[in-house]
Amino acid sequence: ATTGYTNMANQYNFVMPSRGRPIQAFSSWITLKKLANKLERVNLYMYVDDDDPFIKEYKEWQETEDRTALIVGPHIGASPAFNTLASRYIGDITFGLADDLLFRTKDWDLIFDKALETIGNKAFVIYVNDPSVTHQLDTHAGVSRLWLETLGGFWSPNFKHLYADAFMKDVALRAKALYYLQDVVTEHMHPKYNKGLWDLTYFRSRNKKLKKDAEEYYNSCEAERIEWAEKLRKANDTSRN
Repeated sequence: ATTGYTNMANQYNFVMPSRGRPIQAFSSWITLKKLANKLERVNLYMYVDDDDPFIKEYKEWQETEDRTALIVGPHIGASPAFNTLASRYIGDITFGLADDLLFRTKDWDLIFDKALETIGNKAFVIYVNDPSVTHQLDTHAGVSRLWLETLGGFWSPNFKHLYADAFMKDVALRAKALYYLQDVVTEHMHPKYNKGLWDLTYFRSRNKKLKKDAEEYYNSCEAERIEWAEKLRKANDTSRN
C-alpha cells in the first residue's frame, strides 16, 4: 500500500544552534552534503547568538554555501533555539543537528526515504545510530512533519538545554511513536567520548544549577508529557482514518 510519499519529493531540514564553533558546524554540514544522494532536498538552518565572538566567520561561511540559512538572535539557550528553527523550517523530517555531530553513512537520505515510506504520514521521532553511546536512543534525532504541526516544536519550551531530549523521547515512547535507524551512522565528536576538546560552550551548558533546575523541571512535568503524547496519539489516529 502506498503511504503518499514520493521519495524524491521529501525535504530534509537540519536545524542547528551553534556557539563559538564555526569550524565544527561547517564540518557537520560538509558530511551531510558529501554523503547525500539528492542534495537538492537537504537544507541547513543555523541559529547563532548575536554576541558570538565568531559571528563574522559564521556569516562569511554561510554566504558561500547554498541550501543554508543563518538566523542571528539573542542568546536563548540551545533547546529554545532548536524549537525556534524547527517550528519555522518544517521538513518531511526535521533533524536536530548538533554542531559537533558528523554523519558517516553514504546515501543517508535514501534511508530516510525508506523510513518515511514504511512509517507513513505519522507524528514520530526517529533516532539514528551513534556507536559512541551505550544505548541506541541516547543520541540525536529528527521528527516528522506531523509531529511539528501537532506540537509546534521538538520539546517543551520550558527547557534551556539539558533534559529536553529526555522529554522528547519520553513523549514518543508514551505515544508509541519512536523509531530507530540502525543503518544511518553518526559520530558525536564530544569530549565526553574523547573525540573533542572541552570549550566554553560545553562548560556553559554544564552549569550545576542549570542541570539541577532542568532535572527538577523534568521530574515535575509528567502531566505535560502525558498531554503531549495524547496529542500525538490523536493526530496519528486521525491521520490513519
